[in-house]
Amino acid sequence: MDINGINEMLANNFDDINEIIKQSFNQLFGRDIKLSQNISDETNTIIAISEAEYPRLHISFRSKGKYTFNHLLTLEPTLGLKLFAWMIGDEPDTDIGDEHIEGLQEAASQLIGQIQTAFEADGNPLKIDAIEIKLFESVEEAIGTIDEEEGSASNYTAEIDEEYDIRHYVWFVEANDATEDIEKSIEQDILGNLEKEDEKVNVNPTSFQDFGGEQREDEDSRNIDMLLDVDLEAVVELGRKSIPIKDVLQLGRGSIIELNKTAGEPLDIFVNNKKLAEGEVVVVDERFGIRITHLIDPKQRLKNLK
Repeated sequence: MDINGINEMLANNFDDINEIIKQSFNQLFGRDIKLSQNISDETNTIIAISEAEYPRLHISFRSKGKYTFNHLLTLEPTLGLKLFAWMIGDEPDTDIGDEHIEGLQEAASQLIGQIQTAFEADGNPLKIDAIEIKLFESVEEAIGTIDEEEGSASNYTAEIDEEYDIRHYVWFVEANDATEDIEKSIEQDILGNLEKEDEKVNVNPTSFQDFGGEQREDEDSRNIDMLLDVDLEAVVELGRKSIPIKDVLQLGRGSIIELNKTAGEPLDIFVNNKKLAEGEVVVVDERFGIRITHLIDPKQRLKNLK
């Protein structure tokens, strides 16, 4: 993907991401935020990074969907100190230390995680990882860590208690659809098996005429067998609750957290972090279990397991 493609992607997704950030920012920091975006014409990100004033906080991460990108967000240390103070309900410190970096990294993980969840809910699988925060005292120190030059640069103005300068740099890494045809073939075979199982159909072995495709059939069979043996984590969710970090720090023995589900509602069952079914709690040989009361259709089930 070229620079124009990256800039178009950033512009098209800005409104959706901005709305997610507004909601998550208020939950995390107890403040309202208003963002405006200005995509720079500069394609040499080392030059663009050099134009910012230092010291500066760098937040780097990687996003992987249809394409893989490396991202870098930079912001003023003053804003970083205020974000940390708002999280814990205290006054801002004057200097940034390891405690602030760790707290800001946790906040960044939660904020970016909300963006990832929202994209997945809209049917656009997205994985964001490799989140890291560092403080650079000088521009020379900062650009010494940048291996890539050509990329996209955006400037954001964040209005909170005052205006702050946040910069976003993006580099294209690779496209992720090289194995699409193979995965589609395997998906169709697995889907057929799931539908047959769901309908409780008994199928007898069938002999087919050899048309020279024996090798491909054997390969697909092995691929399917490999997928069917993969272990997936199953999680039963009792309920959820968004809690500001400052409230988490005030929790103690005997504290009660009210969840979003009412008594008697079915519990959600997640496999591979995707909702697969609903059920009710049972006790089996002195262990808790879950009886499935509702199961999503096979096509959606397969899509969620990918």
